[in-house]
Amino acid sequence: MAKDKKEEMFDEAEPRAAVPANPQGANLPTEKYAREYIPDEELPMPRLRIIQKDTEDQAAGVFVNTQTEEVFAEVECILLGIRRGRVRWDPTLKNMEEPLCRSRDGITGAGDPGGSCVKCPEAVWNEDEKPRCALVYDFVGLDATGAPFLFSVSRTGIKPARNFIAAAQRRRKPLYYTGCVITLRKVERPATYYVPVFKRAGEIPVEQWEEFEGILAQIEGALERTPTAAVDTDNGGAAEY
Repeated sequence: MAKDKKEEMFDEAEPRAAVPANPQGANLPTEKYAREYIPDEELPMPRLRIIQKDTEDQAAGVFVNTQTEEVFAEVECILLGIRRGRVRWDPTLKNMEEPLCRSRDGITGAGDPGGSCVKCPEAVWNEDEKPRCALVYDFVGLDATGAPFLFSVSRTGIKPARNFIAAAQRRRKPLYYTGCVITLRKVERPATYYVPVFKRAGEIPVEQWEEFEGILAQIEGALERTPTAAVDTDNGGAAEY
């Protein structure tokens, strides 16, 4: 039986060939050619965002790559790892460049009020009101072309993300033991918004696990050298409610 597209993507026995550093026939000096590029750690990491509201240019309910501006109804990928954090935005302001408070490890916050996330009153439910500080999961992934990206979820996106993570933890396997297809589910109450849906697709050969672990380590190293800006997940990164 012929393999479908997803099986071919996630079931390759051999890793994809690397693009040559010096294209054949170009006869370019390798050192000079390399110096023309910005160091990898200075390049912005592409992010996937969920378009939650219709705009003049784009209907809601799709993913957009913030770097290439490509739009996707679903994303075929391999999720390599996850970074857990917290972020608090000012609900009275829109399009803020920086949050009021941010924690890159979900333990200690920097900003207003900062300090211990466990003891912070902004991170707990108050008289049935949602916390003003949201837990955020930052996924590190590779898309269908092998390019890295980040995808943040919070609030109503946390539960489906946890279910996806739990499936790997219960089996004592890495997050990338299978591929993943991320789609969106439309919710219409109390207002219309979209929740990410994670579906496993095709097992990754054990022989490739070490390769993916190395890629994850390189990406995490670059992120540590140049921390990524927090994403306002309440206004396009994940669900609003």
